[in-house]
Amino acid sequence: MVTHMDRYQADQYRLEKQREGIKTAKAEGRYKGGHPKKIDPETFRKYYQLYMQRKLNKSQLAAKLGVSRSTLYAKLDDYISKYYKPDASTEQGSCTKTCNYKDKVLEAQQYREWRSQRIKEGQSASNKKSGRPEGKIYKLTDELKADICLYLSRQMKQVDILKKHNISKSTCIKYAAIIRDTEDYKKILDNNKVGS
Repeated sequence: MVTHMDRYQADQYRLEKQREGIKTAKAEGRYKGGHPKKIDPETFRKYYQLYMQRKLNKSQLAAKLGVSRSTLYAKLDDYISKYYKPDASTEQGSCTKTCNYKDKVLEAQQYREWRSQRIKEGQSASNKKSGRPEGKIYKLTDELKADICLYLSRQMKQVDILKKHNISKSTCIKYAAIIRDTEDYKKILDNNKVGS
């Protein structure tokens, strides 16, 4: 019972100090409270139009509006319904709630097309070809191949290979499966059988 009273008093003291701090901050003009930020409708229309034209991304849109990105994601539908009325010069004309779904589908389609175009441009501009050539394994050096052969013939532990060559267990298993089917491994097996 006494600990309950102590805990209650500590909470009350903390709340009192918090109220005092808020009052002081308000007097100094540093505290704005948890009120939602008001967005100017003209500013929203201007920057949202740029966003729809893919001249801004959502992070830039949030920065221009003075809200966080998470707030923008959470409130974007509300902002659109409150503030955005496309110009008559745009293809869509005036937007109503009935065309909201169509707008979202159109926006998603435009985004996919824009994104795929950007990827294609990036790939064509790069001299690096994506992916690894078929059958080419870059980490499989001659030393690693010899160690995996020793591992497959039970002369070396897998843990030692992983540490020595700094590869993952799955990579080691994959290379072991590749090496098991090669002629080098069969020769090593034959040599070990002859020697024993």
